[in-house]
This record gives sequence, structure tokens and C-alpha cells, in this order.
Amino acid sequence: MVLQRPGGRHEALGRLLAGTEERLKDSQQDNGNPAPWLTRADGDMMTGFDGARSVKEAFTVHPRAAAPGYRNEGERLEDVYGTCSRKKRRAYERCRELCEEFHGEGFRIAGHNTFAFTVQFEFDDPESGRRMRAMITRDCNHAYYIG
Repeated sequence: MVLQRPGGRHEALGRLLAGTEERLKDSQQDNGNPAPWLTRADGDMMTGFDGARSVKEAFTVHPRAAAPGYRNEGERLEDVYGTCSRKKRRAYERCRELCEEFHGEGFRIAGHNTFAFTVQFEFDDPESGRRMRAMITRDCNHAYYIG
């Protein structure tokens, strides 16, 4: 048995981690969304792709920012990961669905690490007809005007 004084670092760590498991369960149960980081610009979870959303509903649009450069590490998860989790696979499929929803082209994995990956594709803004580059990260869906 380890004796520790009240308010010690172990107690603080315990308080910090206390709600982690519950938050994880909540995020996994939220509309069955396996990828809680795929959120719309308004903060709502993307739970389905019905094709009725505008670009501004599905992405955080950056009208004046320069679009990130074209990057391609692979087109499939197998191109960048030997094996991957079910959550990564589901997140990838949702990115594919978003690309299809906006009739995107050039779907590719632009970057990856052990924990997450970034996807890019190009599409025409349905409202203005201007060409855009989508960049889907773990935290947000971005869209930039190109050309």
C-alpha cells in the first residue's frame, strides 16, 4: 500500500482521468459515429451523407486562405498502414462518402501518422461552380478555393 498525502500528484491524475472512460463511451455511442473528430463546421456530428448539405454545412470554408499544396501518400489505407483499426477504416469510409457526396475527384491520403490521417480531394462548389480543395483532418473538415 502506497501512502500519499491528500492533493498529491496521483490524486490529481486520478481526477484528470476519471471522466475519460465515460467521455469515450459517450463519443462512441453518439449516433453510432465511430469517428467523433468528423464534425461539421457548426460542431454537430456528421452522421450521414444525404447529399442535401451545402459546402458550408459540411466544411469550414476558408475563402481567402491559400489552399494547402497537393500531397499524395496513397489512395487507400493499405498504402500507408500495414494494418489499421476499425475506427480508422470507418473514418476513411466516411471521408470517401463525403467525397462522393460532393462529386469529388482525386481522393487521396495527404498525410498520416500512427494516430490519424488527413485526406484531400477536389470538387466544384455546387453553389458557385468554383473549384475547391477539401482537406479532412482529425479535427475538422476544411475547404479552400483553388485556381
